[in-house]
Amino acid sequence: MFNFRPIAVAFLLILIPGSLCSGQDFSTYRGFQLGSTVESVLKTVGMARSDVRVVNVRPALIEELEWNTSRSGTRSEMAGSLRGIRFTFYSDELFKMVVTYDPRETEGLTTADVSEAISAQYGTMTVPENVTVVISADSSTFQDSQQVTALWQDPRYSYSLYRSTYGGAFGMVVISKEGAAKASVAQKESLRLDQLEAPQKELARVKKEEAERKAAQETARAANKVKFRP
Repeated sequence: MFNFRPIAVAFLLILIPGSLCSGQDFSTYRGFQLGSTVESVLKTVGMARSDVRVVNVRPALIEELEWNTSRSGTRSEMAGSLRGIRFTFYSDELFKMVVTYDPRETEGLTTADVSEAISAQYGTMTVPENVTVVISADSSTFQDSQQVTALWQDPRYSYSLYRSTYGGAFGMVVISKEGAAKASVAQKESLRLDQLEAPQKELARVKKEEAERKAAQETARAANKVKFRP
C-alpha cells in the first residue's frame, strides 16, 4: 500500500521557513523578525495600518494584526503551508506570532510527524506535561488556550507546537520571552485600571444617558406643545 506519510513529512520540511534552515535561529520565523515594528510587518504582508487592532492602550500599547495567506497579493513562497499568522506587538515591537497551518497541507500528518519535521530545523524538542499556551491576546476576554505537544526554545525565545481542539489543525506559538513578560504585566495592569475606574465610568454613563433622555424629552415637548389640540 502506498505510504503517504514520508512524502507529507518531506513536504512539510520543505515548507518550514527557509530562514530556519541555516541553523537554530529562534529570533526569526519565515523572515519575520521578533522585535520588528508594526510598519515593517505590514509592509511585508501587504496590509494597511487600518488592519491593525488595538488590544491595550495603557500602560503600554499592545496591538494585533491578523494575516490570512489567502489574502490577495500574498506571495506563494511566503505563504507555504500556512493558513495564517496573528502578530502581536508590545510598544511597536513584535513579540508573539500565533501560526496556524493549512489543514489541507498537513492532512494525514500526526503530531509526531510534524514534530520530527520541525526538530530537523530547531534541534532537540521537549514534550512538556500539562502545559498550555494562550492563543488569544486580550487578557480581559475569554482566552483560547491549547495544550502544548512539543516545545523548542532557547533562553530568549520559545516555539510551542499545538494541535487545536477545534478541528485538529496544527499551530505554533512563537514568542520573545522578554516581550511576552512585559505584555503580560501591561495587560494585567490595564485590567486592574479598568476595574478600578469601572464605578466612575458607570456613573458617568448613567448621567450621560439621563442627560440625553431629558434633552430628547425637551425637544419632543417643544415640538408637540405648539401643535397640541385638546
